[in-house]
Amino acid sequence: LTSVNLEGLERQLKDSLPLRILSLGTSDSVYNLSGNISFPDQTNDIRIAVSSFDINSAGNLIYKYKLNKDDTIWNSTNENVIRFQSLQFGDYNFQIYAENNFGKVSEVSSADFKVETPLTRSYFFYTLIGLSAMSLTGLAVSRSFKKKYFIEKERNTFKNQISDLKQRSLVSMMN
Repeated sequence: LTSVNLEGLERQLKDSLPLRILSLGTSDSVYNLSGNISFPDQTNDIRIAVSSFDINSAGNLIYKYKLNKDDTIWNSTNENVIRFQSLQFGDYNFQIYAENNFGKVSEVSSADFKVETPLTRSYFFYTLIGLSAMSLTGLAVSRSFKKKYFIEKERNTFKNQISDLKQRSLVSMMN
């Protein structure tokens, strides 16, 4: 048998305001909070679910959150699911805390995640475009040289034929 100190538990719940980030995901998937969270570049709806409990506020909590460490403004909501739509690519640090009706606040909870860089904005893409441009330029220059070489070769062939015909003509005139 185990005994539970209900008075101590009640005092602990009165003195603290627990807050937990439950999940981070999209409308169709949830990501593991313990690993590196990375969303594809075309993710339009990122959802973060949080939970807090306060027996004194009867569920009337205000959640204050910001998306980056550098943000100075904390947004407020009564909802326990915060949605971000159309985030630009980059690294994000979501921070949130809860506040009850009496001004008691929880500790700040945070979660880091990333929205992947689109392929068209990556260094790989720019390198690929650069190499393609150089290849096409090289191909154009190569074809130009081949065409000039072919024209020059034909010109020399015609000159040789004309020269040969002139010489035959002189030989035939001498005979």
